[in-house]
Amino acid sequence: MDLAIGLLLPFEHLNLPIHRLSTDQSTRFPIERTAEAACVPYNNNRSVRRKIVASICSYMLCSLIPVLGLGPASGGEKPPTAGGVQAKRHTPKVEAVQQHWVGPVVEVGKDFITLRPESGGKPQRFAASAVLARGDYPREQTPGYRYKLSDVRVGDVVAIEYSRIDGVDICEAVNVGRRPGGLVPPGNYPANSPDQPHKRAQAMQEREEKGLPLPPDLHPQSPGPRRDLAPMPREAMPRSTPAAP
Repeated sequence: MDLAIGLLLPFEHLNLPIHRLSTDQSTRFPIERTAEAACVPYNNNRSVRRKIVASICSYMLCSLIPVLGLGPASGGEKPPTAGGVQAKRHTPKVEAVQQHWVGPVVEVGKDFITLRPESGGKPQRFAASAVLARGDYPREQTPGYRYKLSDVRVGDVVAIEYSRIDGVDICEAVNVGRRPGGLVPPGNYPANSPDQPHKRAQAMQEREEKGLPLPPDLHPQSPGPRRDLAPMPREAMPRSTPAAP
């Protein structure tokens, strides 16, 4: 600014009428419209003249900034460059969504889970989604899939929902279906919720391990007694007498 003032001060002897420069009443012309600058053709007060010249220089410099390309780009910040070449933003490639996998847990950590196929074979490792990796659970899922990775133990039989993005399988949600020899943990849903998936899973597990019948409240949609829900031991149906040869 001092350099610009120094360049313009030699022209003060021209006695230019300052009021002519002040005829533009728009706010884009930041000239200090004092009584000395706007009403008097020329003022011998050096300090007042310096203020006027500084205002003119500010306006001129502000006008030159976009012309010289010294200001920020109109589109915002430029993408990062690598080696002087502008880098392109990567768009993730979604190859598959809402895929399912069922199997026992071989290993589980804060940001991954490894399952073995039910039919046997090589274990499969799944990366955890951002929600699971931060210790949370997907709240938009059905109650059966509202488990955190911290709820899962090695040996549990689980069903997961996963997606494949950029060639990486990402676990989005987990459902604990069995905990052999133990109790299936409840999911992250209200205790008074009408849907209690962990109770159904526990009853199915006890039926498989101990031969216990399923409780009637697990089948409210089926009216009347059910033969598979009868107390054990149940009476066998009488067989028909074979016809004489």
